[in-house]
Amino acid sequence: MHSLRTGRDDRGPLLVVLGPKFNTGQDGNVAARFVDLEEWARKNLPVGDVAWRWCNEDYDTADRVPFVGEPDPDNAPGFHIATGFNAWGISNGTAAGMMIADTIQGRSSPWQRLYNPTRTYPKDYHQNGESQSIVGRADDIPPGEGGVILRGDDKIAVCRDIEGSLHAVSATCTHKGCTVTWNNADGTWVGHSWSGAQAARPREAMKQPQRAGERIRTTSCGPFCLGACGLETSGVC
Repeated sequence: MHSLRTGRDDRGPLLVVLGPKFNTGQDGNVAARFVDLEEWARKNLPVGDVAWRWCNEDYDTADRVPFVGEPDPDNAPGFHIATGFNAWGISNGTAAGMMIADTIQGRSSPWQRLYNPTRTYPKDYHQNGESQSIVGRADDIPPGEGGVILRGDDKIAVCRDIEGSLHAVSATCTHKGCTVTWNNADGTWVGHSWSGAQAARPREAMKQPQRAGERIRTTSCGPFCLGACGLETSGVC
């Protein structure tokens, strides 16, 4: 499924072309999705050069129902969250606003139990996913790419910068214990969809040559990691 938006930057109007969504950390070649998206756009639309490329990450929850309400009513009463819309922000965002407004004004909502951010899951609800970036050795990783190397029970996330230097961190995310995967489009390490459940969607703005930088960076695994993942503090690869 594709969709279109219009926008502007400092150089004029843009056409934003959106491609099919995919689960972050479960796609071994994200860069190929941009190629497919550009081919679709050129086949179906009178477009010019590509100005920007990016993936929009829409958070999802384990049971596909958003978290709306007070995540810690005992210690932080009056603090509300609304997240995990899974790209359905218009409908879920409207419902979230109605529920939070009802709560603030002391009214009950028929949806509060369903969207309760403190709801629990069975212990075996989550299953650890495997990385889509397993490589045999560091020599198999070209500049600007990353891979996960297995050494006994250890899993090492290794990326090679554009100058050829290698950088390594633990491949195990401390949020839920998943093994990270290299995103070759963004140059980031990402967890699996259930570990913060990010659903990424490639987007392109068609107009002028790409202005993205060459920086390769690491990132945390999900919306509730809050920097606890060692990848967040490992700096620039």
